Amino acid sequence: MGAVLAFPSVYRDYTDTFRERRRHATLPDEVKTDLSRYEEDWSEKMNENRLIPISNFMGADEVFPGIWIGSYASAHDNFFDEEDIDAVLNMAKECESKSARPGMRFVKIGIEDGKVSPPGVFTKAADVIESVVPGGNILVHCAAGVSRSATAVLAYLNRYQDIPWREGLELIRESRPCVNPHPYLYRSLVRDLGSSFLL
Repeated sequence: MGAVLAFPSVYRDYTDTFRERRRHATLPDEVKTDLSRYEEDWSEKMNENRLIPISNFMGADEVFPGIWIGSYASAHDNFFDEEDIDAVLNMAKECESKSARPGMRFVKIGIEDGKVSPPGVFTKAADVIESVVPGGNILVHCAAGVSRSATAVLAYLNRYQDIPWREGLELIRESRPCVNPHPYLYRSLVRDLGSSFLL
């Protein structure tokens, strides 16, 4: 089965528009506070990640039963065979799937990193993951397996496992320490899942 394009290939960049600034101004105070705190944490983690050898990003790690986060380089036939992967969710706009193994499901929800995603992206990603697990294994990847793919898994953990944002992030980092979703993707989660995902 070929890749399924879940969203159009052209996206609007909301990050520098007045509309996006207005949205931020109307966020609940608890969300603004958490976002500010997370932006500081994100910067520190970025500096830590710069010291990690690039080879550490290339593989894939099981971060929750049946759910793997990896880089684009991890999405290859040998990995699929070794880990019995049933589906691949590609969150990177710039990456195409490498394998066309018969029977494997491919879904592409290609977005750019460092930008607010189109509405509904992360609820769709969570739904795709839920359609595979439990009972199957899914590789969720982007370019480096750090930001977009991790945000998709965080959306799943919140939407289907009732795990709050911070707890989910810590859980994922136990297996893949380099994970560091961009603050604009955090804003996308607030929009798609509501501020309750903080609780």
